[in-house]
Amino acid sequence: MLRSANSVSEAQELIRPLIDIPITNDKLGMTASLSNRTIKKLGSEKATRKSASPALHAKAVANIDFLYKNAEFDVTHNDYKNNRRIRQIHRLGALMLDEKNGEYVPVAITVKEFIDNSGNKIYSIEALDVNKMLNSAGHKTGLTSGPHNEGSIVPITEFNAKMQKLLDDVKL
Repeated sequence: MLRSANSVSEAQELIRPLIDIPITNDKLGMTASLSNRTIKKLGSEKATRKSASPALHAKAVANIDFLYKNAEFDVTHNDYKNNRRIRQIHRLGALMLDEKNGEYVPVAITVKEFIDNSGNKIYSIEALDVNKMLNSAGHKTGLTSGPHNEGSIVPITEFNAKMQKLLDDVKL
């Protein structure tokens, strides 16, 4: 990872220079940017609680551009709030090395694709807990519930299957 932060607020300050700078994903070719609003949201208590730990959340926030640029896959779905301005929601999966234990942490990045000319906006990031997930058959998969599925719209099973494959491939 390129940046380290001791807190989420420190991570937010580290990424402020990235506001409105287009970031392109190397594999998917999709471009998105951060906004002031996103940076504020990333530092919220709710966003921090969704991650496996505050320390991992701070690291993910501090490196959101690197993680977005290097995300390996994208799962899309409609906006669960049916916002007419949003074409679709993208859930990108990436891996982040946790130097404390030498293991990779799965990361989910949410991007809103807008219909108008405002472009794609990075909306959230979540460092997932690899010890809590059960798949749709009730078997342990090694991932948390993945990106939170308000209204069960997010194709969690597809996202988690792709993330599990990514984790398995890195262990080979």
